[in-house]
Amino acid sequence: MTDELETEYGSIVCEKTLRYQSIMVDEKTRQRLDRLTLLDDSFFRLVMKDRPECITLLITVILEKYDIQVDEVILQADDHSVEHRSVVFDVLVRDVEGNYYNVEIQNGREGASQRRIRVNSAHLDMRMLAKGMRAGEIMDSYVIVICDGDYFDKKRTIVEVERYFDDGSPYKDGNHIIYFNTSVMDLNTPEGKLAYDLKCTEVEKMHYNELREAVAAYKNSETGERKMSSVWKEVEDEGIAKGIEKGIIKGKSEKATEVARNLLLKNKMSKEEIAEVTNLSIDEVNRIKSQMKMC
Repeated sequence: MTDELETEYGSIVCEKTLRYQSIMVDEKTRQRLDRLTLLDDSFFRLVMKDRPECITLLITVILEKYDIQVDEVILQADDHSVEHRSVVFDVLVRDVEGNYYNVEIQNGREGASQRRIRVNSAHLDMRMLAKGMRAGEIMDSYVIVICDGDYFDKKRTIVEVERYFDDGSPYKDGNHIIYFNTSVMDLNTPEGKLAYDLKCTEVEKMHYNELREAVAAYKNSETGERKMSSVWKEVEDEGIAKGIEKGIIKGKSEKATEVARNLLLKNKMSKEEIAEVTNLSIDEVNRIKSQMKMC
């Protein structure tokens, strides 16, 4: 006896004693799946699952660590805290030496913001610092942020963030943040080819064998398509959630703009004070003031 559920993503036929038997993929869903790239969070995690060679490739190309040996790969690792904000890492990697790598897919400026990445970096360090361990024993941590845009206008594929003393000498605390901008690519370089592959929808055009084979296992096989269709709902749900988040952010921004405009009209506070009160930047306050003069 089977139960059949019809959804817009296809027919799901389940044995009562089994999780599922098969997922039928219709043409509309197949076209959607064909458009997925490795910059889609859910698809990225699906492809990286049980594919240590793929995550090794990413770290090797981005960090130029050609001797790295991956010991463990954890997908959506939950760094839970009762007292403080929790963090869910897209992909968490530990190498055989004990160094940790957090690989994040961020399709939007907000997700790639400096303070958000600072939170990830802090949680990564606390995850490594076991109870009773001396601070000097902590290994290096790397937060690799793979972006769909050049959000800091550096016009480079790889942007490294490091700390320095005021005389310019490096402050070697073992903390590393790397932005990988897929919108900036030079196909004559290893990182440019990787950026292309992460955005590529056509398997046969991908440069790196590891990624080509991993993606082909899902896009070019019926079994892979069925597995992919099970994450399409997750992809859409994430898109809806991000849309809602953007709407909230937009609403807050519009409210802040209104408050800043009213304060500027009263002319009782400095631009710096208005920026602090409204959580806007000085440039944004100046822009609002210029617009008011034009009206």
